Amino acid sequence: MSAWEPWSPAYAPHVLGRYTVREFDPETGLAEEQQVEATCSRCHATFQRRCASGLVRDHIARFALVHTHRDPLQAERIERPTSLRRHRGPDGDYE
Repeated sequence: MSAWEPWSPAYAPHVLGRYTVREFDPETGLAEEQQVEATCSRCHATFQRRCASGLVRDHIARFALVHTHRDPLQAERIERPTSLRRHRGPDGDYE
């Protein structure tokens, strides 16, 4: 059994993922399948899969996107200074 590498995305540190180190078959030179596991420490959901593509961090990141546990409607509104949108002021006129 190969060693496990831990990894957690920066935007979801409560998602703890790990995957096996990538190994190659000496006869064929092809990569062996890697095992991927992820766990959400907030809702205790788990995810397991085998990956042959080498994109193990993408699998963990996609699991973390589902388990960010944030309501997008409650997020603060970000106004960028380069925005071309016109915003209404308190008197109802455009600024």
